[in-house]
Amino acid sequence: MKKSIWNYSLMVIGFLLLFTVGCKKDDTSTSGSYHFDCKIDGVAFAVTNHLSDIDAGGANIGGVQINLQSQKTSSFNVYAKDLGAKGAADYTLTIYDVTYVDENLVSWHWKSGSLTVTKFDSAKSEVTGTFTSIVLESDTGLTKTATNGSFFEHLIK
Repeated sequence: MKKSIWNYSLMVIGFLLLFTVGCKKDDTSTSGSYHFDCKIDGVAFAVTNHLSDIDAGGANIGGVQINLQSQKTSSFNVYAKDLGAKGAADYTLTIYDVTYVDENLVSWHWKSGSLTVTKFDSAKSEVTGTFTSIVLESDTGLTKTATNGSFFEHLIK
């Protein structure tokens, strides 16, 4: 009986060691530092759920911010057309390239602004850059200004 408990204990310890070594985090990952943030009319906006992706046409960069107090969400996205071909560059934006949806589900679209990709690593599928934008709510003509925008995002393929 003592021998079978000893064998069982060794087997459990072996599995625990195997699990610990096999599930060791990859030290080369930088995912802990991914971010997308800016100030919208002076109020801090920071993505809590990253939804950046890339395809042959370009990359959507941004995501959703969840307000834990109000239980409401808002989102901000910028689009880098032809990111795979252009890489690090200044991007010309159009009405379709910047979208902000506030906590009241009101959609705001690009009126003016800039997007600069400072680094694009296609092997790691990571993009870094800055942006500013004035967004327009088309029904009312009201605008909001996004300043100090910066991002370091992983792009889902």
